[in-house]
Parts: sequence; structure tokens; C-alpha cells
Amino acid sequence: MPAALKNFAWSSLREEYLDYIFLGELCREFWRRDMPVDVLRSHTDRSGFGLARDHFLWFGAPDPAAPMPTLGTRIARHAKANAQGIKASRPNIRVLNKGQFEKIDGFDALASRLFPAGFAETVLPVMETTG
Repeated sequence: MPAALKNFAWSSLREEYLDYIFLGELCREFWRRDMPVDVLRSHTDRSGFGLARDHFLWFGAPDPAAPMPTLGTRIARHAKANAQGIKASRPNIRVLNKGQFEKIDGFDALASRLFPAGFAETVLPVMETTG
């Protein structure tokens, strides 16, 4: 199979692999911190987001309990025009500039941003083991 066709034909499979890599690395970081986690994932992705990178872009407050910054009023448009040449608005999607995001390097920094020190003790119930 030609490489260009393989990239197209296997794109969903490769996206799944990247999701597994991302989840594996994040779970490894929580394991290292002795923090149990549950992974809840959807089997469909209406937005088309993919993951697994060496660095991440963070949009939000440094504290996960703080309110999100405003998304602004710039409404996204469809990439393809309709038969009349009009690119319709996507009213539920906002356009953000890359400069509004903070660069986060590595899974350890991402885990710290998602769940800062002390977060587990305040949010997660204490689990007792019997043996």
C-alpha cells in the first residue's frame, strides 16, 4: 500500500495509538506519585482532538479550581464552504490565538497542572485496603 494511502487509511488507528501513549504516560506519572486514577474516555470524538506530544498547550488558570478565562467572542467558521461559497459559522466554537496558551513541558508538569499537590487529598475519598 502506498505511504500516502496508508496514512489516510490508518489515521484512526494511529490516533488511537497516540491516545494510548498519552494515557499510559499520564497514568505512569500518577503511579509514580502514588495517586490512584480512573480513566474515563469517550469512544467518539466529535471535535477531532488528538493527543500525545512532548509538550502541551494549556488554556486556563494555574489552579484547576479557578474559573476558566474568557473564550472571547470570535466565532469559528467551517473550513469548507457550502455550494454558495459561504463558510458557515460554528456558534459553539470560539477561535483562540496560540499566544493565549501556556506551554507545558512533559507529562510530569501536565499532571501537576491538572492535579496540583494536595488536590487528591481534598477531592478524592480516602481508600482503605484490607488484607
